[in-house]
Amino acid sequence: MNVSPKTAFVDTVTTYLNLDSAIPEEQENRNAAISSAVDAVNSGVFRIVVMGEIKKGKSSFINALLSKDLVPTDSDIATSTVYKILYGPKERFTVFFDPPATDTDIEIPPLDIEAGQIADFGTETGNPDNSKRVSFIAIQTPSPLLKDGLVIVDTPGVGGLYKKHRYITFQYAPNSDAVLFVLDSVEAVISQDEINFLQELRKHTERIIFIQTKSDMADQSQVLAWKARNLEILSNTLGIPSNLIPYFVVSSQLKAFAEETKVLDDLKASGFPDFLHFFNGVLIKERERLIVRRWLPSILSLVVRERELLSERWKIVQQANSKNRPVLEKYAQDLRSAEEKFLAWQSDTWPNLQREYRNAVAHLDRTSLNALEDATLPDNTVRPILADLRSQQLTPDRLLAMEEEIRNEHASQCNSFVNDIINNYVTSFERIFKATETSTLVSMQTISVPSVQFESGERQDVDASGFRSMRETYMGTMFVQALGKKIAAFGVTGLATLVAFNPALFATASIVASLGALALVATEIWSYFRGYKQSRERQVSDILRSLEGAMTRTCQAANRAGRRSLNNLMAELKAAAEEAFFLFQKQVRSDYDQRRKSLEMSRSQTVEEAKKSTELLTEKLKAIDAILQSLRQIEKTI
Repeated sequence: MNVSPKTAFVDTVTTYLNLDSAIPEEQENRNAAISSAVDAVNSGVFRIVVMGEIKKGKSSFINALLSKDLVPTDSDIATSTVYKILYGPKERFTVFFDPPATDTDIEIPPLDIEAGQIADFGTETGNPDNSKRVSFIAIQTPSPLLKDGLVIVDTPGVGGLYKKHRYITFQYAPNSDAVLFVLDSVEAVISQDEINFLQELRKHTERIIFIQTKSDMADQSQVLAWKARNLEILSNTLGIPSNLIPYFVVSSQLKAFAEETKVLDDLKASGFPDFLHFFNGVLIKERERLIVRRWLPSILSLVVRERELLSERWKIVQQANSKNRPVLEKYAQDLRSAEEKFLAWQSDTWPNLQREYRNAVAHLDRTSLNALEDATLPDNTVRPILADLRSQQLTPDRLLAMEEEIRNEHASQCNSFVNDIINNYVTSFERIFKATETSTLVSMQTISVPSVQFESGERQDVDASGFRSMRETYMGTMFVQALGKKIAAFGVTGLATLVAFNPALFATASIVASLGALALVATEIWSYFRGYKQSRERQVSDILRSLEGAMTRTCQAANRAGRRSLNNLMAELKAAAEEAFFLFQKQVRSDYDQRRKSLEMSRSQTVEEAKKSTELLTEKLKAIDAILQSLRQIEKTI
């Protein structure tokens, strides 16, 4: 029976958790790190964001997928807000609100509602143009499909989705695990607006699955023809062979009918079994592999470190048991020498490396904040737009018709500028951190922790990898563990549990942190944007003046949100890096201490005590070797 990497990882790490640590004083921290890994892998939160044009059948698809009518689907009702559907022991509907546009620091408490009240808050009929400033509606339901952590985000669709609802992309796409992009079999093949939106969407996620709905409302030849045409357009647009694009044709009505009549052929014809097979067999498994891949190296570093210390302890006891005092005295001398070199490095070399690091970060902070000021300065973004509009000599009616699109384009531009600055900060901080890490390791090359050397012909049953081979993972692992404690401050609930060391460790950790910053920026900019009322003026000069004021305030909102998020990001990344530097050196000192303690203990042991210690250490090494072998095997499968 094949065991999934997730199950194998959880079982192996749980076994490791039950072993006594080779370093008793680190048992609590070590167990906390292991428990975090188990919790993270077990949580399995998987976010699907459903997007598409108005009247494409998004809400009907979601209801059919969950086999329950949860979101409004009336043909005369359009969704005006976002629905977040997640597991709960019983049905519960809660409305969350944006703060007032005039004071974004005010928090409006959420409101529990009845199912029959959803249309009053979540549709264009009950909440036109989201006049009630609903941020989203949370729906909890005891659906088996959601029980293991699936969260479905249903977004509003409108004609010209690319122009009107870009804020959804910035708020929800970066944190999604997959986007379901809904097309249909009746209205039209994929449009240019949809293509434009897809191109914008791919800047935030490449895991996009296409759903063609309403297959029961057209004859089979049209359904297949539209699928072929859509795949051809998508292939040309995305640069992906059509056979590699995940694309599913479904009928929500046919699935509902099949569940009512229990007709298996109808259920198969609905297309939902094929989609669910892909979802469970590809998306969920890929997600599990990704989570395991993120946590595995940090656990491996713990296991290898413990094995090295146990192996060294075993060799010391072996030498003491064989009365090989000269070898142990040479080892003690080498250990003292290495410690003295390390202390000299801490007092002489490390302060210079820290000064270089802090100077580089301070320069990065200044340039990033200056870039933010320039990007959100009205002279740089508003005036060029107004100059272009004046040059077109538009009529008042034409300008009024364009007003919302102009403001939308400007808000998107501000959002993109701030996003770029935040992402550039992360990339540059990564470069500085890695440079400091490299300089640290290079400067420590002459400092080697000694290992007991067996003389030729002596018994040697245990082989251990060198200490310095793992030293390179310590600092990076410490950074990610430190950042993992702080990431929740950015509002990335759930994603914080996914942070762990990997070959791109800093990028993984800090980009996850930056996602929260980007989402907060988008929320503030677009919260202000949705609170703006369209101009009622009829003169071109008045309309332009109104636009100038609105776009200037958008710049101010972008500056406030960007500065707040950037300052938070700066503080958290720097705090995590400083903690990583501290813990790295603490762990190096601990390795010296553990070897010294093993040496001192061996000197005081009787022959019988040394023999028992050897047997105990041998058993511990066998147990930890089994853990290590299992983790290495998992590493090959992911």
